Amino acid sequence: MDYNYKKMLRTFAGRTSSTGVVDDGALYTVDHLATFTVGESYELMYPQDGIRRLRQMEKSSGIWTQRMYLRLETSWLVIIDFENGDTVERFPLDLVTDPTSFISPDPKELYNNILLFTVKEDPRLKGTSISEMHIFHCLQTSAQKIADDVRLLTKASGKGGALL
Repeated sequence: MDYNYKKMLRTFAGRTSSTGVVDDGALYTVDHLATFTVGESYELMYPQDGIRRLRQMEKSSGIWTQRMYLRLETSWLVIIDFENGDTVERFPLDLVTDPTSFISPDPKELYNNILLFTVKEDPRLKGTSISEMHIFHCLQTSAQKIADDVRLLTKASGKGGALL
């Protein structure tokens, strides 16, 4: 286990979140922008495709954001409702791929400080799940930092065995 990952786990353990509650992982405030099905037939394979599709949506039907918390745990990426604290989705980290940030120096850029990641189809669910790309606007933390944290945890998660 590399030094950065161990340091991150120590930082996450018993951390006080922005809600003032001690939790089991890093907690970030984000706005959910979109979730897209991933695949060649959807012309959506790479993070850049997600940004392109987001811009198309903005021009055609608009985008309705929803405030959420994104929590990183040692084995899960959890999406939590901002208003009531309910868990909306839980993704096993071994299925999370391509954590990517889009950050622009242009203050007029509509899509700035954006986090994207893909959740692969879960082979344990025997064809009942699909690969999806999730896109969030990061509010209080750099999308690059969150993408780096996700990358570190998914790397460790993919090794199998205990993470602590």
